[in-house]
Amino acid sequence: MYKIRDGRRLGTDGVSRMDFQIPDTDLKRLASDNAFVGAYPARVVEMFRQTLQIVAAVDDESVLANFKCLRYRKVPGRGMRCLLALTKDADLVLRVKNGNSKPEMIVERINCNGKQSK
Repeated sequence: MYKIRDGRRLGTDGVSRMDFQIPDTDLKRLASDNAFVGAYPARVVEMFRQTLQIVAAVDDESVLANFKCLRYRKVPGRGMRCLLALTKDADLVLRVKNGNSKPEMIVERINCNGKQSK
């Protein structure tokens, strides 16, 4: 299992392969504090945490498309953003930045029932 510490992913060997960030404090707390559910339904929170484990395990964004359970899709005209399905009514929005050394995956928000979290 991968650990998320301070919004960064660490592999089982403690080394980060791809930069992974959760800049939003509520989403960071949602990822790390099992007692915190915020304003989200319990199922969305559960799937958010499971999806983060998958996202943390990949070395780049293209691998996510191979996971059919995530229903990965790119957002046209929105830069390097993609959506991952959490539930039927909720999506996780990620932004991908390709830096000089490593790609960077940034968790932006959760869209729940067509509404944005921030």
